[in-house]
Amino acid sequence: MPRQLPLRAVKNTLLHAPPPVRDGVGLALFRGYELYTSLRPGRTRIVEDNGLPVPPARLRTTVVGYAEPEPFLATGHAENAMIRDALARAERPIESLDSLLDWGCGCGRLTRWLADIDADVYACDYNGDLVGWVSRNLPFVTATRNDLAPPLPYGDSVFDFVYALSVFTHLRDDSARAWLAEIKRVLRPDGLFFFTTHGSGYRYHLSPGDAVRFNAGHSVVQFGSVEGTNLCAAYHPRRWMEGAATDAGLVVVEVIEAADVPESERVIGQDRYLVGRG
Repeated sequence: MPRQLPLRAVKNTLLHAPPPVRDGVGLALFRGYELYTSLRPGRTRIVEDNGLPVPPARLRTTVVGYAEPEPFLATGHAENAMIRDALARAERPIESLDSLLDWGCGCGRLTRWLADIDADVYACDYNGDLVGWVSRNLPFVTATRNDLAPPLPYGDSVFDFVYALSVFTHLRDDSARAWLAEIKRVLRPDGLFFFTTHGSGYRYHLSPGDAVRFNAGHSVVQFGSVEGTNLCAAYHPRRWMEGAATDAGLVVVEVIEAADVPESERVIGQDRYLVGRG
């Protein structure tokens, strides 16, 4: 996967600036980096894969921070398989589902790999441009824009399964707690929710002081005033996230911490959670 070391270095430098400067300048630089990355010459041009259109470089960069289509497609396919494996371990294979939701779908990096199932596939995202692309190009998906804060545009108890890849990683604590409760609302009584977080494997992103907080079981949020963007980064120790899920009335089914998975077998660097409606 392409490395993003220059962007990380800029973010780490900005963390020492006063908040108004830090977040305003940081977001402007971040958007400039995305534009530059998406327009750089020499990128492989792939317009279709597996019978479906591939999002343009600009949208790919917005979602994952790089424009190369090959890793965009490969990681989406691998993480889709990871989610299916989690469902299988919970004895709820994806083939048994009637309806599911990709919450934080982006431009369909994972959603595109659900064309083979019979379930009703829904997707939503905070970014209207991304949702619009999914609506126009993935005909088997019903895509809708959601707001940064709950509620979702769905009724109570409508989904067998909801998943969110790297969504809580960009939310403040109060928002994360509110969204856990909202996901419970839209789940059916036996529904499951799969999501990922920045866990202990991301401690190297933290300052010494923030690392102490994290090790003590507290969350750490950087650039919180621009939550919902990729600039905002939230780090959740397992203790915090399990507690927040329990407080929302969800039951923890499975937790896989990335730090415990051999690097050669690691599909994603984030911790994985599967919880159910209690």
